[in-house]
Amino acid sequence: METNAYLRKTYDLIVTDMKQNFGFDYVASYYAGNLTGWPKAYDNFTKHNQDWVTAGALRFIDENANQEKPFFLYLSTTLQHGPPPEASIEADRRITMAGLLETPPKVQPGFQSLYQRCDRAGLPRDRAPYLWLDDGVGAVLERLRDHNIERNTIVFFFSDQQSWGKGSCFDGGVNTPYLMCWPAGIPAGQVCEELVSNIDFAPTIFDICQVTPPADMHLDGQSFLPLVQGKQTQWRDAVFFELGNMRAVRTKHFKYIAIRRYTDEQWAQLPEAIQQSQEFRRRYFRLSQTWAASSAEHLQRSAIAKWRHDHAKYAEDSDQLYDLRVDPSENVNLVDNQEYARELLSMKLLLKDWLTTMPGPYGEFKKTF
Repeated sequence: METNAYLRKTYDLIVTDMKQNFGFDYVASYYAGNLTGWPKAYDNFTKHNQDWVTAGALRFIDENANQEKPFFLYLSTTLQHGPPPEASIEADRRITMAGLLETPPKVQPGFQSLYQRCDRAGLPRDRAPYLWLDDGVGAVLERLRDHNIERNTIVFFFSDQQSWGKGSCFDGGVNTPYLMCWPAGIPAGQVCEELVSNIDFAPTIFDICQVTPPADMHLDGQSFLPLVQGKQTQWRDAVFFELGNMRAVRTKHFKYIAIRRYTDEQWAQLPEAIQQSQEFRRRYFRLSQTWAASSAEHLQRSAIAKWRHDHAKYAEDSDQLYDLRVDPSENVNLVDNQEYARELLSMKLLLKDWLTTMPGPYGEFKKTF
């Protein structure tokens, strides 16, 4: 009971903070962070609970569906993050970050159904967490239909990263799945191959809602509404990434990654907080390779671990060029292949132009602050 009371008190404080300091007027089923690194005493509560998350979203829709003004629902899940979600499938669905509920939410099928459907589909049962999440999305879409607002409600479904290249600028870290549904505004079943980035979501939402952004609001991206509506529009040829001491540029066909070190003088000028962030990010990908290689059994069992292990040799390479048309997994560094000299130069120039708009030095691309 002590643990339960503590979680409830902490959760209430977090909800208040989210409302007062982060602009939300509704907060429900909220996880304040990853479910790892908690004290041992809270082990029984570090469980994913997609039912609880979905229930919070459904309450919000019920309360706002018939209002005169539009609503915005941001539904985020911990489900595909650590600890392994398989361990939460059969857990008590009353377990939440707000403590132990009196009764479990009854908004999704039980775990037996998840296993049964995996079995019928010929899928291993460790795929059940994906189905658990799919059921949550399905419940939200069904609730929109119940209120007869599904045709003019825009649904975005996306991930912040993939696991393959997490902590890097490899495509396995930055190229993520994205789905969009708007029955009244875009045709179903189409595939967009353009280079869309997360910086484009805000401009797209403004465009769809016919809202003029505040005059002092700087938008880095652009609306991709014309792309999904099949209209002619000028679109970008490249997207750019940075993480720690990595910088990268990607076109439809090529990826160039640069890794540069600060000089001692430049490093000394950086604020301590930025130094710590840069150092952490610099080491993150290499450390993940070491972890992946620590167990031969893990390498055999996990395709993600094997990919990370195999890419350890690239974690510190200063220059990397990949032809994504034939090498989407970025296994063959072409930087020394003279047949790709023109592409390498072109990608470097793109990166150099982009870095002129960014703060801080970056090797020969940008020598001064």
